[in-house]
Amino acid sequence: MKYCDANDDAIGEAQRSTNIFQSDYFASDHPAKIKRLPVYPRKFCDRGPDLETELLERGKKFVTNRGILTKDYDGIAEWLKEPPLDFFDPSMADYPPIWLPFTETGRVLLDRKTFEEDNYSHVTMIEEVDDPELFLCPPYALGYSTGRKEWCRYLVDNLRDVAWKENAWSSLILDQEQKQVLKALVMSHKHPERVRSLSEQKGKGLVVRLHGTPGSGETLSAETAAEMSKKALLSTSMSELNRYDRLKQILQYATTWNAIILFDEADVFLESRDLTSSSTTRNALVAVFLKHLEYFSGILFLTTNRFSSIDAAMKSRIHLSLSFGPPEAEVRRQIWKQNLEAVPIDDTDIGGKELSSQAADDLIHHKLNGREISNALNTARTLARFEEVKLSLQHIETVLKVGQTFGKHIGA
Repeated sequence: MKYCDANDDAIGEAQRSTNIFQSDYFASDHPAKIKRLPVYPRKFCDRGPDLETELLERGKKFVTNRGILTKDYDGIAEWLKEPPLDFFDPSMADYPPIWLPFTETGRVLLDRKTFEEDNYSHVTMIEEVDDPELFLCPPYALGYSTGRKEWCRYLVDNLRDVAWKENAWSSLILDQEQKQVLKALVMSHKHPERVRSLSEQKGKGLVVRLHGTPGSGETLSAETAAEMSKKALLSTSMSELNRYDRLKQILQYATTWNAIILFDEADVFLESRDLTSSSTTRNALVAVFLKHLEYFSGILFLTTNRFSSIDAAMKSRIHLSLSFGPPEAEVRRQIWKQNLEAVPIDDTDIGGKELSSQAADDLIHHKLNGREISNALNTARTLARFEEVKLSLQHIETVLKVGQTFGKHIGA
């Protein structure tokens, strides 16, 4: 059957085939209701004359969402599941990848061209026409889920323009000098015009090392940099980069999409290499990482928890190193105040600048890091909703008391 499709280069007609198996729809050779079939004529559709108008509007959205775009998404989507790596059958054509539904909320990256490069079996040939029938466009756009880290199909009706946080830098609680240097490097970084040209990528990257205990602000710094520079954030960890091709892939994705990468717990890439046989695999992975890093033109954040000797080759590629320690009392007060002010005023009795400031003063004696403060506040809000009342200081104190009791039992 023919339908209207579009890629980065053309809008026109495309074709696809749909198999209707007798065993699936015509049990025991009995007739089937025509609307149970995956494809049937328009005249059998119960929808009124507004259907064509709705389909035309959807087609216009489909055409608008071409190219490389960062979008907000909220709703049902489908991710592409490949057969297992260790699976083999003489007729692999009988086991194609399948689309599985899931609920997506957050940032997504639309990029049909890169999707087709990674999944050549899904390439669609489009014959360009002068007057395309946009009401016959597919309901979804192809893109990458930054959360699931899979290729997906997104309903165009659920795509929205990204609402970037314009005041992200002001909400980042960091030493003023460190903050200024980080902001200058991130906002001044330039992306090469031809992202698929290796010669233009060499030596153009920015590498920032963030060292500190978990919850001290490393991840938030990378998220803030992404918000202020209006770039997508690709977060990954060593456990997801156990194959050389996956490491190369994530670096190329970030270059193509002009995205920022966050390598969480990247100690394995930074520690000095040794010659023991047990370190052969790690040394090989680090060597591959250094090679591709040379041609990476984007922004890369590396978070580390252990303070150890840095590999000389890696050290020379780091442009900025920032250290994050446990927050002092004044920093904790700012974190509490910032989190309390973010709670909707209708949901709390300690909202607003004045009340949140007073509550923060009452809470700073609890020696918590930023993540623990955020988790405690979220738990307190859940407790308040359960009691069907507004959030109060007592809810937060109750949650913190429960946590302290647990800590005493385990000797923390």
